[in-house]
Amino acid sequence: MLSETQSLPILALTASFISERRYLQNVSPKTLEWYRCSFKAFEPYLIGVASEQALRASVRKAVMEMSEAGKLSPTSINDYARCLNAFLKWLKEEGHISEPIKIPKVKTQRKLPTLLSDNSITTFLSYKPVNRIERRVHTMALVVLDTGMRIDEVRHLRKQDMDIDNLLITVHKAKGGKQRVLPFSLVLRRILFRFLKTEPNALSDYVFSTRNGPPQTYRNAHRILAKHI
Repeated sequence: MLSETQSLPILALTASFISERRYLQNVSPKTLEWYRCSFKAFEPYLIGVASEQALRASVRKAVMEMSEAGKLSPTSINDYARCLNAFLKWLKEEGHISEPIKIPKVKTQRKLPTLLSDNSITTFLSYKPVNRIERRVHTMALVVLDTGMRIDEVRHLRKQDMDIDNLLITVHKAKGGKQRVLPFSLVLRRILFRFLKTEPNALSDYVFSTRNGPPQTYRNAHRILAKHI
């Protein structure tokens, strides 16, 4: 455990924490990257920590200074802090600290989600794409609107995951690694039926593949959809 005279290699322990999450809990690459980004944000405050008391003070100081600087939104700070809280809990479970440490959440303003109006949805449904990229983007966006699927789920959607007859989509890479089955509308079935006949790469398993066959990267899919929705 930490003492006033013994320095604990906090940064080395963050690497051990990530390794355990990767190999023992099988978390996704996206979650691992979130851990790394969060630790990088707190890194200046973790260097040189030499006691449990200093660790407790440092993580609280980090949140206060991040808030005062105004460079990060309260939501982003809380997101980073959530990762560090998982790490702090792990430190306690592994016996590296004697007392629990938890970073309190920064107060955030609750915002209602922006909803598309009926006219906006009608306009988007009637939009006529002019090329293959626009047809792919338009169809992906309609799947998002109709089913509520996440972009990452849509880009990994495979042809065999779609039950056109029974209006069902099986999502294998849902959040948390769970599988779920989603219904979709008759309107979307007509659109998907036409799309599947001509657009997907014949040699790829993915519905919305790139020209070479693999799914689009998350960054590109998000950027293109955000531009058109």
